[in-house]
Amino acid sequence: QKSFYIRRVLRIWPLYFLYFLLAVLVVYFLSNSLPSVKQTFYYLLLMANVPFIINFAVPGCHHLWSIAVEEQFYLFWPFFFKKKLPLISILITLIVIQVVLRLYLWTVTPFSALALFSVANRFDCMMIGGLFAILLYENNGIIRYVLNPITQFLAWGVILLHVATFEIVNSICLLYPSYVSDEEDSIV
Repeated sequence: QKSFYIRRVLRIWPLYFLYFLLAVLVVYFLSNSLPSVKQTFYYLLLMANVPFIINFAVPGCHHLWSIAVEEQFYLFWPFFFKKKLPLISILITLIVIQVVLRLYLWTVTPFSALALFSVANRFDCMMIGGLFAILLYENNGIIRYVLNPITQFLAWGVILLHVATFEIVNSICLLYPSYVSDEEDSIV
């Protein structure tokens, strides 16, 4: 575990904090203002997804939410490998729970802080990556289907469709098209 965390810190933190410092300096030189102590606190503790959700982000640092989520995820990831756990079953269950919970929150309380947090906290996506890494490592038969050229072609087709028609396939736009069009500028 210790070496895992050291590698993570050395790989991500220097660039993350350098970028944050440069963004603060650029904002200061352009507007003569500094982020508040509260804003700085979130970024220094790798919790940039919180100010992103509550529309309190430091200018130029909105995208750091994804790095914060990655670092938060990696706080927990090594603990999955502690014992002989049914890791594949646990990951699939957690992925399903998070997706169902996100859909529930967006259906019951769209654009609430919890609903927004469910979108800006993509542990399920990272667990999917971890799941496929485990399947690949174990040479599981599912990988044969994933690496099949037809599956790859279909996956690229879905990605291209998403890029070409983002407004159509965005799940939030599908659920709340009128709300999103009214609020689009304030969310982005």
